[in-house]
Amino acid sequence: MAQVHMAHQLLEQAHPPETAEQLFADKVKHRPLFLRPTSPTPSDNRSRRRMQRIRKKEYFLRKQKPKPLSAREKRDLEVHKLPKEEMKYEIFKGLNQLWTEYMWQVLDLAPRPAADLTGKTPTPVMEKSNRITAASHGSKLASADFHGADIQVLTWFYHDLAVPKEHTIFRFEIPHPSDPNTEARTGFEAKKFVFEIHGNQFENRAPERANKKFKWKNLDYL
Repeated sequence: MAQVHMAHQLLEQAHPPETAEQLFADKVKHRPLFLRPTSPTPSDNRSRRRMQRIRKKEYFLRKQKPKPLSAREKRDLEVHKLPKEEMKYEIFKGLNQLWTEYMWQVLDLAPRPAADLTGKTPTPVMEKSNRITAASHGSKLASADFHGADIQVLTWFYHDLAVPKEHTIFRFEIPHPSDPNTEARTGFEAKKFVFEIHGNQFENRAPERANKKFKWKNLDYL
């Protein structure tokens, strides 16, 4: 008597004889056996693993956000350096007009009337309730963005001449012949409104100043 297959015995315990016979014939006895080609040599395995690593790295780099440039790379690439032929006042006059409209919104001024045909920019209208004081608008001016403002050095506490050197995307630099000095006052004008800002309070970037809480304190050098 032929020995019964172990899988057939297990199927007979769970199913009727006819169902067990059919399942054994379809799933076990006549199940196709797929043969693979000759096993690859170790060198082929090595190449396949190398290709998998390369594809995985390419996928990771494709999904990864570009890494920002470091400070040294920015200096080497001269990202913030402007050519001399592009550092003209006429080029940035449009930016100054854009900044003026932005400053009117910061100071809560009434919407300005449309410019006339002469091209002159009208003076903003200020309501009586919108008086500009240090208590009401000081924090807004401290956190405002001054890219595009007409900035003029008013006081230099070393009483020497200094030439503006560079205005980068987040700051302006005014080098001193001996060593750096931040205790300088600069001023800017926004259509009949003149303000003064102190250099040591202007060291932070505009996004950082927007979230920074400034404390009122006495300035010893004044």
